[in-house]
Amino acid sequence: LVFAMGWNNQYCNDKPSDKECTYSQNSFPAKNFGLHGLWPQYNTSRSGHDWPQFCHKEESSYWNKVASIESSIKNKFQSEWAKYAPGYLTGLENHEWTKHGTCAMASILKVQSNPSVLSDVQAAYFSAQMQLMKDNPTPTLISNAMESGEAVNVNDILETFGGPGMLGLNCETKNGKVYLNQIEMCYAKDSQGQPTKRVYCPQNFLKSSYDNNCVLNNYKEVYIAKKLN
Repeated sequence: LVFAMGWNNQYCNDKPSDKECTYSQNSFPAKNFGLHGLWPQYNTSRSGHDWPQFCHKEESSYWNKVASIESSIKNKFQSEWAKYAPGYLTGLENHEWTKHGTCAMASILKVQSNPSVLSDVQAAYFSAQMQLMKDNPTPTLISNAMESGEAVNVNDILETFGGPGMLGLNCETKNGKVYLNQIEMCYAKDSQGQPTKRVYCPQNFLKSSYDNNCVLNNYKEVYIAKKLN
């Protein structure tokens, strides 16, 4: 599994008009990572993808039962999403569920014969995401770099999150500076698809220009963006 957290301010400084970017400069999202998603990862690419996606979408009768997030689930997670996943209040949750959530939990296949289990499956998926957010709070290394405006060493970030090979770093170059955009960590999973423990990431992930461009481009230091407005 890949668990991805984006730096909220980096996204919102690029797209300040997006609805998810209405949080204040002193709020929790302005000082912490926000949830991007949790998805299964292949150890080797298949059909041009490093992950499964939209699983069994071709089976329309099944897909029509699982493709939407139940309103009770959205209501259940609203307060946690506002803190840990601002993008999930404005549509990202739908994208992540249909693309990745439908492939993540083994029990989702039971929905075909028993549609009532969908809410339990979705609750398990989004609960796993929230638990990982709580298990991986923003380190002081990142917070201090944001507040000071000084660059932070990439190797220090890697070590803080478990060491090289345990995560990927996605960065963005803007106005001659390199900014941290996203951190992605790899997890083992149990038979039901639930994350268990941190593991080394597969080589296709570590060599991905999306998942790990900071390391692949040999960036030595990066900046951590403050929210501009």
